[in-house]
Amino acid sequence: MKEKKLYSAQPEPEEKIKVAVIGGSFNPITMGHVRMAENILGHLVCIRQVWLMPAFRHPFEKHKDYEAERIRMIRMAETAHIRYFGYEIDNMLSGETYQTFSRLIKDPDYRDIYDFYMVIGSDCLLDFDRKWKYAAELARLVTFIIIPRPGYDPENYEGLLSRPPHILLKAARTPDVSASLVRKKIRRGESLRGLLPQAVETFILEKGLYKKASPARFQRHDSPCCSA
Repeated sequence: MKEKKLYSAQPEPEEKIKVAVIGGSFNPITMGHVRMAENILGHLVCIRQVWLMPAFRHPFEKHKDYEAERIRMIRMAETAHIRYFGYEIDNMLSGETYQTFSRLIKDPDYRDIYDFYMVIGSDCLLDFDRKWKYAAELARLVTFIIIPRPGYDPENYEGLLSRPPHILLKAARTPDVSASLVRKKIRRGESLRGLLPQAVETFILEKGLYKKASPARFQRHDSPCCSA
């Protein structure tokens, strides 16, 4: 007589998909954002996808009227591994990084499938310990990937994000392009060559976006992930 099993073998849990999240205004998305994402995918083989998460509220938001357009422009720059992620907008979050990631990593739609990393430029790194809300808790909550940016040398940084598991991607090189620079060039009628994905540049020029400056309308309680 066969012995009856008292338990059934459980399947090995599948490894979570590692996703790097880049946040910011994306107003508009620039080649700086695109190259940052490509650098992460090219240098960190563990990262399967990069998700671009536009802020619902952002400290440097200059053109609230372009809410729909900035989402559409991110979609234009998508690839198989670089995707739009509307989490803050869909949930109307405040823009505080700690609030966003505290909610995201517990969200039942994501928690069992994805392992999230947060991406920031070294321009934000130097202010992280002093100016970001709940910085110590955030450093324990999520792993950061730090991308060097021109003019902001992270080598002498010894703060909360200077030790593992946080990652300084020293080999990454990204162009010194910001959305604010793009907007200024548009208002001045200057060339945008090399600053934007081609489809985004065409869309902006055809729609006549960013030709007028408007005052910032929102405040955020910590620094953004990347330049406005």
